[in-house]
Amino acid sequence: MAKFEGNSLAGPAGIDLDLCLAGETRALSALRALGQKTRLSIFHLLSICEPVEMTLEEIVEATKLRQHAVSVHLAILARAQLVTTVRRGPSVTFRAELSGMRWLMAYLIDDHTHEKETKKAERPLKGSLSPTQYAASLQV
Repeated sequence: MAKFEGNSLAGPAGIDLDLCLAGETRALSALRALGQKTRLSIFHLLSICEPVEMTLEEIVEATKLRQHAVSVHLAILARAQLVTTVRRGPSVTFRAELSGMRWLMAYLIDDHTHEKETKKAERPLKGSLSPTQYAASLQV
């Protein structure tokens, strides 16, 4: 059961629920951003061009979208920490923020408990069991 300790909410085993909720908010923002086909395409375009940055005009040309639409999608991806804007004088370029995607992936697969990690480490190799036995070994 969660309880307040000082100015933050503490969960079981001293887990800082404020921190968990902040992570959840960031993850939902990234998932919403990538959950739209055009934004996913723009992120994919920028990620395959890494480490090369792209101008707005290059993204417009590649996606065949209007400049305003691309700008709106880039802003949403930037707020979700998935795209970085690079300003050099009057020039502005964009690049995929791969560390944002790595963070999202880590957040989604993080087990948060040592017990689960220990059980995972003790799991047998996939080829050493039947498919049914292997699937059963994955239950934590």
